[in-house]
Amino acid sequence: MRPIEFKFDLGLGDLPVALIDLNRLHNNYSPYFHNTTRSVKVQSRQYLDGLLLNVRRGNISLYSEEVPNCNSQSLNHLISDSPWLHLPLIDQIQADITALIGDVNNGSLHPDESSMSKSGKCSVGVKRQYNGNLGKVDSC
Repeated sequence: MRPIEFKFDLGLGDLPVALIDLNRLHNNYSPYFHNTTRSVKVQSRQYLDGLLLNVRRGNISLYSEEVPNCNSQSLNHLISDSPWLHLPLIDQIQADITALIGDVNNGSLHPDESSMSKSGKCSVGVKRQYNGNLGKVDSC
């Protein structure tokens, strides 16, 4: 069985609508990015923008260089040290996905994250497992 291939046909005219949708998505979840003393909503959006950069290997230092008005210390704090409550956010995402694709008892989504084929002895986290892109068990 061959994997499903998705082809995107986006043009420059699609970007304003995509930005509106991204803003709406972030605004739906931004109330979860706070702790008892401050909001980290701005940093959560900056991190999201960094994840969407068209770079091969992203990291917080690169994100802070490319995302406007951003610095690596604030992003590092968001990811590593900020005590915002992630479990309620995960619960909300799960509820939203269930409402979108299934029902409370039977709805589920199973992404296959093992599709990047790897070889060599120095690749971290590699083991023999099912590779969806190859359609067989291989190192990935």
